[in-house]
Amino acid sequence: MRPNPQEGEGERNFDCSQYADCENRAAREDWIDFHCEDCPRAGLEDEKDLSDETDKEKTIMKPQEPKPRQDLCEVCGVKPRLKTVPYCGSCMAKRGAAKRAQEKALGGAQERKNKVGRPRGRPRHKAEPEGPPPAQETALTVDFRKYPGLLNEVRKLADDEIRSPDQQVIYIVKSHFEARREAGGGQ
Repeated sequence: MRPNPQEGEGERNFDCSQYADCENRAAREDWIDFHCEDCPRAGLEDEKDLSDETDKEKTIMKPQEPKPRQDLCEVCGVKPRLKTVPYCGSCMAKRGAAKRAQEKALGGAQERKNKVGRPRGRPRHKAEPEGPPPAQETALTVDFRKYPGLLNEVRKLADDEIRSPDQQVIYIVKSHFEARREAGGGQ
């Protein structure tokens, strides 16, 4: 028998196995309300429900033992396990600490292997020196002890030009040589 809901207010049979179908029909047909009073299944569902209750009373339910959860740590059994291993984060940390302690006790005879990445302690690549040669070949120390007034003037110029004193000295020397080249005086 097919369910036959009717549009309008009335009693509904919420325990009917076809109730969801009736709700869908009411929604499709844009009904504000529906009832089950004229449905041929209305009487059948009530009788069936009563017979189910008596059957349930006759059947003795055995208590079910709780199933062990598959997502708990194998060691502690309390915390959820990580996705890729059967242990929780705390137990994994303890295992790692125990392994490191064991390696340390062996005196480092076994070289620790990194599964991911590069070995610890070694650089990835040797950096090639960029720019000028080492400082000892290109550095010049100027002793202004005999010319303190000259050093003060260099400092004042550096402050005016917003440079450090060494940058100011380089600028002065560079300007001097550029002026000589322009004048044709050589290098």
